Amino acid sequence: MNCVKCGKSADSGKKYTFRVLEVRTLPVRDLDREKKVQALGDFKDYCVCESCAAERLRQDTNVVSAKKKTFMGFGAILAAGILVALWALFGTMPFENGRLVFTLLSLAAVFCGAAGIVSAFSEGSARARELAEMKPDRALYASAWECLKDGAPGKAGDANLTYIPVDAATMNRKNGDLMILYKLLPEIAVEAYERIHKDYQEQRP
Repeated sequence: MNCVKCGKSADSGKKYTFRVLEVRTLPVRDLDREKKVQALGDFKDYCVCESCAAERLRQDTNVVSAKKKTFMGFGAILAAGILVALWALFGTMPFENGRLVFTLLSLAAVFCGAAGIVSAFSEGSARARELAEMKPDRALYASAWECLKDGAPGKAGDANLTYIPVDAATMNRKNGDLMILYKLLPEIAVEAYERIHKDYQEQRP
């Protein structure tokens, strides 16, 4: 079986295997709001090679590396806000009251950029601490799961695809846990619970 992340054969070395239940979610716009339609797909088997899992673990325990794209995006917003603020203070305005308008826009951009950077750093730090507190094998397994979510198909037509792991941890969860963790509709959470438990029992030797 090939690694779902890098596509290389994972048969020759250590690998992390996952059996998952596919969830299909289709966003539907109603007259006054957006809702979603969900259905369960098939059970799938994936694997992640140790190299990909180790690389993901290395990235996630380095906050700057893990959130690099997010930092760059919000950093660009912050920089743009600062530039607009300088223009509002010292530049020539194209219309009356322009200085006030651009000052407010720049303050909003600075606040958004700074808040985004702080939030991303906090989120990344929490994830890094969580992994650091795990045993090495468990941390690699958790990182392999993130690789699976990155590498497995994310779309099927117009529907978004997500996955629920069929493992011992999931067996210990209730319908409500599944609903919250995997953003399931209540009736789909019940169906998923029943199907996962049945499949888990059938797969056990």
